[in-house]
Amino acid sequence: MRMHLILLMICLVALTGCSDSSGGKAGNSADGGAPANSTAIEDLGPGAQLTDEQKLKIAAEVIEGKRPESDLEKHGITLGKVKTGEEAKKQLLADLEKDSGNNGAPPPLPPPPAPPAPKQKIQSEYEIAEVFASLRSKILELKAEDVGLKDVDKTTVVAVLMETGHAKAVVTLVAVTDGTTSLYFSNGGGIIGAGEHDAVKKVSKALVQNAAEFLSKASASKSFPLPKKGRVRFYLVTGGGVFTVEASEDDLGNKRHPFSPLFHKGHELIAAIRQNTPEK
Repeated sequence: MRMHLILLMICLVALTGCSDSSGGKAGNSADGGAPANSTAIEDLGPGAQLTDEQKLKIAAEVIEGKRPESDLEKHGITLGKVKTGEEAKKQLLADLEKDSGNNGAPPPLPPPPAPPAPKQKIQSEYEIAEVFASLRSKILELKAEDVGLKDVDKTTVVAVLMETGHAKAVVTLVAVTDGTTSLYFSNGGGIIGAGEHDAVKKVSKALVQNAAEFLSKASASKSFPLPKKGRVRFYLVTGGGVFTVEASEDDLGNKRHPFSPLFHKGHELIAAIRQNTPEK
């Protein structure tokens, strides 16, 4: 509050100038020599002639809540029209510093903002393209409100990632509850915006809805490694965090794993993406 007040008063000095209309120095009385604050402000009644310094002092105390706003009207003070001068400014700053209990020292500066948390490095044996890491991270950090969902519970699935390890790269299938659908490759490239096609969006939304049935079979996770070759990892992004499970691609494909139905739904979505995305 005091720093804001000091800045406000300095701004007033800059805007209104450092001399009064008569050319005399602000902060001195009309006879040219008596100290400006020789009479206590409390002793002056309505309509009394106040010096610029006294006006600033009253304004400062009103802003700080030490005086009622009615004191401004009582003494005919309008904040935007208070005359100022170097002496008045110096005196006001000195009074504020004295009142702050800092023994005349300037108010302490606020602490610097905390540095942003470092991005989590992807655990993988593959070479990871920066664009892949960035897009993947955004989905894993997705919140329900980011896609227009409100008042969701912790079990609401917001997005699904199905990641499959191949010989040279990981293929990440992304399905979001609003129909957003993408296919990323860990070494760069992919298909973004496939959900614009109605056929793709329909399957994509069904995948996310079906994922809720498998949530109890997954484990909460705060680290997000990629699967190795021949492995498939699911990440279910929910209102209560991210849940994951990993299995062999062979077991999933041959219906030997509880997540096999979700795996086959994911491949149905991949097929829809390929059918509705023209080759370049």
